[in-house]
Amino acid sequence: QIMAEALFMLFFVPALFELGVYVKNGRRRELFLGALFLALSALVRPVAIWFFILIPIVILLAGLNRENLKNFLLAFLIFLGVLSPWLFYNVFILGTWGFYSQSDKALYLYHARLFSEWLGEPEALRLVDYEEALNKNFDMRIIPEMKKAALELITSRPFEYAKFHLLKTHRLFSDSGF
Repeated sequence: QIMAEALFMLFFVPALFELGVYVKNGRRRELFLGALFLALSALVRPVAIWFFILIPIVILLAGLNRENLKNFLLAFLIFLGVLSPWLFYNVFILGTWGFYSQSDKALYLYHARLFSEWLGEPEALRLVDYEEALNKNFDMRIIPEMKKAALELITSRPFEYAKFHLLKTHRLFSDSGF
């Protein structure tokens, strides 16, 4: 599994710094940068989305007035603007507005199936009835079979899988990705 702590800290620490500078100086640039870095850190580690509560707290510490409320709304829009591609991706691919990475579901239900179709070998995943799993809204009992079939397909052709992603990922946020 990928260790994302270093990348998360690369965005999270500047977010805290910029929000602290905003409390001290009151310049909106720092608030907006803090919101931007906080959103980027949430893209790396979804748990960071809960730290959005820091922005209203920072607004209260800076002083509750009309200008700061307007800055808060703009910071909120920046935060949502950065997160919106991932949210839309989850809607189009996973069918949910949830802000999380369902890597298992995405791998087993979608990516492996699309990869096998891209290879021209849809029978490669014959061990699993994907349509049944989709219709049952991802029945948890089928996960071990899906995992085994998907991993066998991907690990048996790692270079083709990498090529598949390089060719298809550029459309990831513009449509369903494939």
